[in-house]
Amino acid sequence: MKYLTLKIKIVSLALEASYIRKQEQKLFPTRNTRKKYRKLLRNNSITDQERKKIDIELAKAKNTELRELKWDIRKHRKVDISRESRAAQLAYGFLRGKKYKSLEQNVSYIKSCDLNIVKIARIAHKFGNFDQDIEELEKEIEKWIRAD
Repeated sequence: MKYLTLKIKIVSLALEASYIRKQEQKLFPTRNTRKKYRKLLRNNSITDQERKKIDIELAKAKNTELRELKWDIRKHRKVDISRESRAAQLAYGFLRGKKYKSLEQNVSYIKSCDLNIVKIARIAHKFGNFDQDIEELEKEIEKWIRAD
């Protein structure tokens, strides 16, 4: 119960990412879907209403503005939300006294360079009851990460 608000933040970030993924799939047909649509159009075994729907879907795939929107949405999900979620998870583990190695066992060098200690410290400071400065908390988190 102590860190319930942080746990809610973590769950809401996960739900946001899954919602964005579902919207991406709705708005932007995949390559396989486009192939299937083209095959249906060649067969002429569909109604005019289905043909119009398929034409709209194929036009979406060619629209450059929609493509830019697609990549903006994808970047937000894969970069922004992902980093925020990771920082929140690590802050939650830090506050609960878990070892860093138990939270991230198979971290590659690239991902470990991507670690934002400042963001983790801000989240931990916000959701934990700390009397110390954020700078001191950052040092403590660095020690926590480097500890075996």
